[in-house]
Amino acid sequence: MKLLIKFTQLILTFFCLSVCFVPATLSEESSSSDKSVNKIQLSSDQFKIDGKTGIFEQCGHASLVQAGLTLSAECITGKQNKDGTYAYIIASGNPATLTQVNLKKQDKLVVKASRIEYRIPKEQFIISGNGELELTNQQQDNVIISAEKINLDNRQPSNRDIHATGKPIQIEVFKSGESDLKAKSKNLHFNTGSYNLKLSKDVVANLEQKQISAGVFNYNSKTEVSSFEKPKDKQIEIIQTKKQP
Repeated sequence: MKLLIKFTQLILTFFCLSVCFVPATLSEESSSSDKSVNKIQLSSDQFKIDGKTGIFEQCGHASLVQAGLTLSAECITGKQNKDGTYAYIIASGNPATLTQVNLKKQDKLVVKASRIEYRIPKEQFIISGNGELELTNQQQDNVIISAEKINLDNRQPSNRDIHATGKPIQIEVFKSGESDLKAKSKNLHFNTGSYNLKLSKDVVANLEQKQISAGVFNYNSKTEVSSFEKPKDKQIEIIQTKKQP
């Protein structure tokens, strides 16, 4: 009788592990071709799941792979729905790392932070704790954003929407490998489709050999058109940082 019980337990354990590691689709409405692209595969050294709630934890070289997207960390926790889809994924480590590569367009996204939450149904990332986000392309145009909290809307990789808050946020824009803009503020909004950048609250921007302090700074990294708005009870301050030749 004891042998039968132990054998039954082994069968149930094997079944649970098989179900846990089967790749799941992101959306029930996805077409059959989309499902093959959107499959999620999890791997780690250790894995445990609550069969009732679907909440799981994997630790030790934990990773999530989905098409050209990879999320890696010391530990990944999340919730798996009864239909096999995932409600959310949270990666934590020192640091957790998100990488997404578009081979067709030759661009790359790299994010590092203490905590990266992947809200799968909305394809959004909530990045917190010494967050750093870097976008690069084949023309060596780079955008590097450092902030305590970054919200990344990743539904359209060619038209990403990025919001950041912190004290302060820092951003540096490179064109063809050369620094084009270096600035800091408390709020940031950047869209990769329009190239529009908006900084607000305690803005200090180093642009065209000038250091400019303002309340709001708007800048388009493609057209290089910029505008400033003064802060409350202050004027816009412009300091020449380098003598003109």
